[in-house]
Amino acid sequence: MKLHQLSLGYDRGEDRLMLQVSTDRNVEYRFWLTRRMVAALLPALIKQAEHEPAVTQHVEPATRAAVAEFRHQAAVARQSFDKTYVAAEPAPETADKPLLVQQVRMRRAAQGGCVLALGQDGGPAAQLRLGSDLLHGFIRLLTEALAKTDWGITVSLHQAGPRAARRPAH
Repeated sequence: MKLHQLSLGYDRGEDRLMLQVSTDRNVEYRFWLTRRMVAALLPALIKQAEHEPAVTQHVEPATRAAVAEFRHQAAVARQSFDKTYVAAEPAPETADKPLLVQQVRMRRAAQGGCVLALGQDGGPAAQLRLGSDLLHGFIRLLTEALAKTDWGITVSLHQAGPRAARRPAH
């Protein structure tokens, strides 16, 4: 099964992010991501994105940061963010309610990008294969969704630790 579309939005009533994943078989999986989960997940995703050979071959931190940012922008430019998400047939596992993600396991994929396993403690996990471009697109979706929250989480591509939003100095 291949990923077809991703959607990520903030639900103010739940104070959670809703991740919707549709597949090429017209099946949709839905996941709740909490602030705690996103605060741990986003820096790990960024580290995965920065692990590309084109980035790691550079020794100088400023060069690495510039190359990482360039590769991120190029990957995002290849994505289609203007398409409206089309809901698919809900998967039986998440038809009644989205799965509250309590555990995320991540590993590098051989062809670049990563494989995410989203699940609940002690339960089975849904595996999402994010190729390099899709990984960068997912980071952008997370960043955009975070902008709609009041969680105070901001992350830059070349700085993989979460931090509180800074206010401009006058």
